[in-house]
Amino acid sequence: MHRGAAHRDSRRGFLGNQSPDSPLSTMGSRPLRPIGGLPGHLPIDGLPRGFSRMLSPKNSHQGPPRPMLLDFLAQLRLSLILAGLLGGVLHGCGQGPSGAPGPATRIAVGSGFDADVMELIGQLADAVDAAPLDPDLRVSLALAFEANSLWEEAEAAWDAALGFDPDHGLWITHKAAALSERGATLEALAAYQRALELDPALDAARHRLGRLQIQLGKDELALATFGEVVRRQPIAYNALIGMAEALNNLGREAESKSACERALKLNATYKRAHYVLGIALRGLGRLEEAERELALGADSKERFLNDSLTVKLNSYRRGYGARIQDALDLVGTGQAQRAVPLLKKLLESHPTDRVVLVNLGVAQISVGNNSEAIEVLERALVLDPNDFAVLINLATAEGALQRLPAMLKHSQQAVRAAPNVSATYYVRAHAYMQSGRYGEAYTDLKKAAALDTDDARYPLEAAGCAVRLGRKRDALELYAAGLRLQPAHLPALVAMGALANQLGRRSVAEDAYRQAVALQPDHERVLALGKELGLR
Repeated sequence: MHRGAAHRDSRRGFLGNQSPDSPLSTMGSRPLRPIGGLPGHLPIDGLPRGFSRMLSPKNSHQGPPRPMLLDFLAQLRLSLILAGLLGGVLHGCGQGPSGAPGPATRIAVGSGFDADVMELIGQLADAVDAAPLDPDLRVSLALAFEANSLWEEAEAAWDAALGFDPDHGLWITHKAAALSERGATLEALAAYQRALELDPALDAARHRLGRLQIQLGKDELALATFGEVVRRQPIAYNALIGMAEALNNLGREAESKSACERALKLNATYKRAHYVLGIALRGLGRLEEAERELALGADSKERFLNDSLTVKLNSYRRGYGARIQDALDLVGTGQAQRAVPLLKKLLESHPTDRVVLVNLGVAQISVGNNSEAIEVLERALVLDPNDFAVLINLATAEGALQRLPAMLKHSQQAVRAAPNVSATYYVRAHAYMQSGRYGEAYTDLKKAAALDTDDARYPLEAAGCAVRLGRKRDALELYAAGLRLQPAHLPALVAMGALANQLGRRSVAEDAYRQAVALQPDHERVLALGKELGLR
């Protein structure tokens, strides 16, 4: 449950985070949020998932620059891969031994895929076998595999289509996407480069090429690649964010910030723009702003440029997993209201499916439909009365409706079901706080902090309880512990400064005040603390 240090500025967990405009408080001011991490995150399996950390070449553990010989060998390898890739296509990939087109790629019967995916693939494969010389049918089958994340099958199907037209740049682009998704990064890189040689107007290939270049640590090349996309398509906000990521990796955070701001003017809902902006702001030392942007961009996903096959590709999305993923994507882009009907429709065909029930409950909580969330979560609880993911979400919805006895009951059940999960104690602590039982809340928050030593919320909210209980020295230590994890938490700095002053710890108070001034010098509570300390 521990996070990487690079993300300690961002909140995660099962509950809500405080907006920048919230009143200055470190305890009980944030609404509960559904299980599954940051706002808008739907766990595909209904279980909590940690904060996903983006590893860029700048913050990964890389060795020293490679000697020229190794760079030459790498280029030679790329050339051989490219030759092999094109040679395979030119010499009849997807053809039978006599040179005639081979049979359609299929999924093995009993392979465990959804029935509607199997039906779609079966129909398209039958059409291919009935008209084996029709390349459009081959493309349709390849797109169906791609749409349902069947990457090895997609690669084989694209090979078969390319047997009809080896120099079709768009088809090579889609094969490259399959190669990339299954981990064949260098082969994908060569294929994208070949696609652009054949058709320099393929910005979808250029955009994906830039992503691979960032993965490989070629940030200068990536910057040029994304820059060419933006030159050709000035409204390509996702390419601007590609530029911003490369600029961050190159230590050019001010330029990255400008690129992010341009992207957000084009699409204010693009979560990845907020995330990359947060990285840039952190590099510029603007920690509080960075924290806000990182939280807004948490769990963001890359959006690739569309091409002329995108509409057809999306029309082939089928199956349980694809629909759940669609719901994840909708919630992740601030469109939880659209995820609700999608999941309701899925529930019609899977009425007792725990994953669908839990995710629908989470989506309903995300849009404020807490009564509806309780209804579906109670159905999930019947399936497994000890499912702590269901219990936590249920308690969250009940707390939002001030149904405190039910909230306390279900949060207590969650603790019993998962005594080693910090979030269960956190939810119960909020139930206790909403009932005015601060001693018990304090104990639960201390337990949560012991279980997950990387989450600043636990010691900071425990400090707030300690103040209410008159345990001021304990509170001071807890504020200090929380601020070590989240140094830019302005409410905690102000509270710690005031408390330290009350306890006669003048140097601690002044240090907290100086840090608060560095974050927001004109905030009313910072100004008030300065007057209290005689520094204004």
